[in-house]
Amino acid sequence: GSPELLLPISEEPLKDLATLFKSAETVKLVLALLAFAYSEEDSQSTKGKFKKQIEKSLDKLHHQVVSHAKDFNELEVTEQHKIRKKAKQLRYCIEFISNLYPSKNVQQFLKKLQPVQNTLGLYNDLFIAEDLFNKAIEHDPHFWFALGWIKAKQPYLQNQSAEALQKFNQVKTFW
Repeated sequence: GSPELLLPISEEPLKDLATLFKSAETVKLVLALLAFAYSEEDSQSTKGKFKKQIEKSLDKLHHQVVSHAKDFNELEVTEQHKIRKKAKQLRYCIEFISNLYPSKNVQQFLKKLQPVQNTLGLYNDLFIAEDLFNKAIEHDPHFWFALGWIKAKQPYLQNQSAEALQKFNQVKTFW
């Protein structure tokens, strides 16, 4: 039942991903990863050191995601968004190293991380939309409807995000 809402087209150019992937830094990273993956050094001590470093990094990321589970609602929006970014980073890291651990354990852990990412993502989307609609109101007052809906939905998703973080805080890590 809302009025038709058409956002003005952005005048900011899209970032060129091809340029990013052609950069020297990205090529060096890919080459270093390939060199590591195909290296002849297969000793147990090297694998043990590597796994130990991975687990230390995963512990740190996991702690950064769950450390504010109890006080999430009191954090500034920018701090809440940092938690979302750390949760994404944790998932990407786990997916990258998943072959080092039993698949079932990894998948169970990722399944429990997913609600955190989903609610934090939706919550963050509301703030991005709020910013867009605040700018659009100048051109079309119909956007007040959408802005009101967004402002009403934010506390609900904030609480959902806090609950998801608290549940995830109880999940045993697989590493």
